[in-house]
Amino acid sequence: MVRIGSRDYWRDGQSYPDDWRARSAQAARFISPGAVVLDIGCGPHMALRDYLPDGCSYIPADIHQWTPDVRHVDVDANTFPEGVFDFVVLLGVLEFLTEPELAFAFARRRATAMVVSYCHPTTSDIQSRDINGWVNAFSMDDFCKLAAESRWQIARSETFRVQPRTRQMIYQLLRGD
Repeated sequence: MVRIGSRDYWRDGQSYPDDWRARSAQAARFISPGAVVLDIGCGPHMALRDYLPDGCSYIPADIHQWTPDVRHVDVDANTFPEGVFDFVVLLGVLEFLTEPELAFAFARRRATAMVVSYCHPTTSDIQSRDINGWVNAFSMDDFCKLAAESRWQIARSETFRVQPRTRQMIYQLLRGD
């Protein structure tokens, strides 16, 4: 059996639910028209591309090359695509990272803004996180601290979805100096 969140899991197109499109649509509202957007963890649907404002350049990146234009990325191995971007986007990615600060550091070097989603625990029962394959459990305060320590400022945030044990937020972060 393939473990949720494993490399093999992410190579299976069935591991990406269609309902994530709604999250992509909401996240796209945080992106400026005409921006160059690197979508880390784009998945086979590359849904964010469908919702970006006019004039944006979309660059998909994933651990699996779904199409020839998908650039290779492996955040936990500190392997990122070359280039300079206006926005680095990570939707449904941070929960699976053993070292999310690597993504924050990469984005800081290569972009002026980030858009990220994160499912914060709302209870002390984190067993459900293990079931989902999530390897970390940042409270909202912990997330703010991670952003600040990585020299990012949270410019805007919205709730995407509230479930019994989680609150999924979407954040726009701006590079602090």
